[in-house]
Amino acid sequence: MSRLGIRLAACVVAGVAVAALHAQDGAVFKDTTAESIFRAARVAIGQGEGKVLALRSLVLKGKSRVVLGDQPAVDATVEIRVLLPDRYLRTDVADASRLMTGFSGKSLLTSIDDGKEISSPPPNLHAGLLKVEQARLTRLLLGMAAYVSPYYFVTFRAMGGQADLASPLQAPATTVIRDGRLDQNVIEGAGRDGFFVRMFVDAGRYPITLAYRATKDAMNEMTFADRREVDGLRLPFRISTKDGKRTIDDLVFDQVSVNVPLGDADFAPSRR
Repeated sequence: MSRLGIRLAACVVAGVAVAALHAQDGAVFKDTTAESIFRAARVAIGQGEGKVLALRSLVLKGKSRVVLGDQPAVDATVEIRVLLPDRYLRTDVADASRLMTGFSGKSLLTSIDDGKEISSPPPNLHAGLLKVEQARLTRLLLGMAAYVSPYYFVTFRAMGGQADLASPLQAPATTVIRDGRLDQNVIEGAGRDGFFVRMFVDAGRYPITLAYRATKDAMNEMTFADRREVDGLRLPFRISTKDGKRTIDDLVFDQVSVNVPLGDADFAPSRR
């Protein structure tokens, strides 16, 4: 197996440890402050909520840099496909190896092709890895577009409690301490299988950071930057994930496409 295959195979194993336009998505709110922050983010991203709720598919293409343990970073080309409500596939290619991670419905798509053979996780790991990939899709959609697939409900609450707002789109002044400084506009989301995320919104009302549990005792952070307009949506062209102070996954896209036609063949299991 190649260098990329060996390292990313370990990543896969480590991961176990750790609707129509007017249809509702999977975001649920416990208070008006959380709803205010979330909906204001959608308005900023789509100049209104309609374009965000009309999201059906995404195709992201660019470069990735992945770090595992103390090993040197692996540089690769990356493509991510999303078809709502429940299909997600990320493909990293480098050193003549291809890593596919994701799912289609209840089927895990994760596999490694090192140019000689295709290997997949053993069946006893599928259920755990499926939950890992579902959580990854949820975080991706939340940070990119303030959207939650109806396939995976998330309930949000404001960090500072509920505020009495005349309109749910008014920006509250809730603050919390983060890294020794005050941050405004923070909400927490929880879902099934222990899913947890803390979303930080910047002064422009865009999701800028997601903090989430990597393990029981550790938190990772995803940052979303370089937003550009794509078919009326302000979407990030860079997504970085940090484990403490170290960047372990850095995605830089040169192409982001919205609502492109995708079907079964785009989420087929890897075959030789």
